[in-house]
Amino acid sequence: MKLRTHLVVLVLAAVLPLLAFSAVMGTIFWHQQRAAYDERHLERVRALAMALDRELEGHARALHVLAQSAALQSGTSARSTSVPSAYAPSNPRGTP
Repeated sequence: MKLRTHLVVLVLAAVLPLLAFSAVMGTIFWHQQRAAYDERHLERVRALAMALDRELEGHARALHVLAQSAALQSGTSARSTSVPSAYAPSNPRGTP
């Protein structure tokens, strides 16, 4: 064999395993990054769902208090200050 052929075989013997290792590690890294991205996305969705649930619960609580309001049940159109005071004990955060 010629010297050139030996050099080509030597270079290929050194480069091909490195390329294969790089491809495998790149694939593993990509899968790990994708899993981490999915987990972060899922955490954000859960946090948003909990915040939305709290907000809806607050609105439902406010509507429940309004439904039990004597002023609304009697049909009077005068504004009542008893509704906010009746709502305060059931809402510890102080917001609807």
